[in-house]
Amino acid sequence: MTCRFLPLAMLLGVLPTAACTSEAPLGSIGKIGSTQDAGPRTEVVEATVVRAEGRNTYTVSWDTPEPTDAQLVYGEAQAQDHVVEGTSSDDGLHHEAELLGLAGGVDWQVTATSRSETVLYTTDPLALTADPPPADLPAISMTTEPTDAVSGFAVALLAYEPIPVIALIDREGRYVWWQSAPSIAAYRVLYDAPSHSVVWLAYAGENSTVLWRCALDGQPEVVATLGARTHHDLTPDPKGGWYALAYDEHEVERHDEDRTDGSGDDSTGDDDEEVTVVADQLLHISADGSEVRTVWRSWDEFPYTDEPDPDVTSMDWPHTNSVSVDPETGDVLLSLLRLNTLAMVDPSTGLSVWTMGGDDSDWTFPDGEAFAHQHSPLLVDGDSRLAIFDNGLDDASDPAEAAVYDLDWDTLTATRSWSYDQGGAHTNITTGSAIPVGDAGSVLVSWGSDPTLTQVSASGEVEWQLEFDIRCLGYVSQTTDLGGAAW
Repeated sequence: MTCRFLPLAMLLGVLPTAACTSEAPLGSIGKIGSTQDAGPRTEVVEATVVRAEGRNTYTVSWDTPEPTDAQLVYGEAQAQDHVVEGTSSDDGLHHEAELLGLAGGVDWQVTATSRSETVLYTTDPLALTADPPPADLPAISMTTEPTDAVSGFAVALLAYEPIPVIALIDREGRYVWWQSAPSIAAYRVLYDAPSHSVVWLAYAGENSTVLWRCALDGQPEVVATLGARTHHDLTPDPKGGWYALAYDEHEVERHDEDRTDGSGDDSTGDDDEEVTVVADQLLHISADGSEVRTVWRSWDEFPYTDEPDPDVTSMDWPHTNSVSVDPETGDVLLSLLRLNTLAMVDPSTGLSVWTMGGDDSDWTFPDGEAFAHQHSPLLVDGDSRLAIFDNGLDDASDPAEAAVYDLDWDTLTATRSWSYDQGGAHTNITTGSAIPVGDAGSVLVSWGSDPTLTQVSASGEVEWQLEFDIRCLGYVSQTTDLGGAAW
């Protein structure tokens, strides 16, 4: 389904059949006869509205005496200024359309319409009041009203106590869909537009993770159970399935003379000990969840080679925190935080194609503006640009910022062409993401552990900003492919 601005007189076309599941009817609109105007003849028909159990998702169905198309015209209160296309049966007589993403606690008005060559079939307007979100959902404050450049819905993980929340949020800062998650095993939530479903990872035990899927009109279902402890990120594989990051433990010897308590005696060599280094692996999960395989291990190319810190019993290295796919090659882009490095990995070989940033970079930064402790790199515009959240070096002199680099593949140079740090307001930030949105160069920025969401224009103007009463905001994306109020 797509949401469009169209005058009623332009709503034409018959669509193919689609199945629709529904719960008990909310009510119906009675057939009251027909009228004759100067334009096409209008007939009022009956429609039935059903609501999915526990969700602000509605299915409207109606019949016409001749083949027609199917649309819903709807909006808040009396302002019916949005259109969603429906589906029609093979004979064009039975019609259905779904309404997704209606903001909770808001009064909506819906009219079903169908058009033949000579008749406009329509229902009387039906009033719907979507249920408000639960009172214990995190509060959202809008500090900058949305400009016309803001559209669609934000898809976010809200790290909230006591239970994290997966949410879709509209441009008015309102919840349109939510799902509590007892535990979270990655900061990113995926919205799959073709199936109108949300996908995420959650822990199911000490060394087990579950990949969940939930349709917007349904309840969560298990896609796969992984015998590994995943972390940080999940991304779709364009060829099918998903890539996810998981821990990969290794033991490194620490010599006893390095102990800070002075208890070591290296004369015998018997007092050495091992330290657990928590490295990373990249998993591929098949589309049906039946196969989970390792396609890359950080330890093969980026092992920990220094003497372990004498004051720790385990350490995190190199802390791979993000994964995305190059749309041109299908290779996988990884962010290695402790190396200030990006690595492009060929999933067929498990080897790096190139690295960017850090001490052994294949790429250069002609203006000297490299990134540090980065998150959420993403190749955009084919692979001609790189968007990234540059966390900085954890002090006021190097604040977190969103950045975009222009990439020259002939010379392997990355030139920073855009950045935004909100006046240095965000320091010591964990997580964070920067996602280009729209066609005018805007970037949607999640400030991570400073839980703020900001859309910024190409010229650096704030186009929209929300603040969340939570501990941390995960990686945030945007979708416009809902049947709700995406204006």
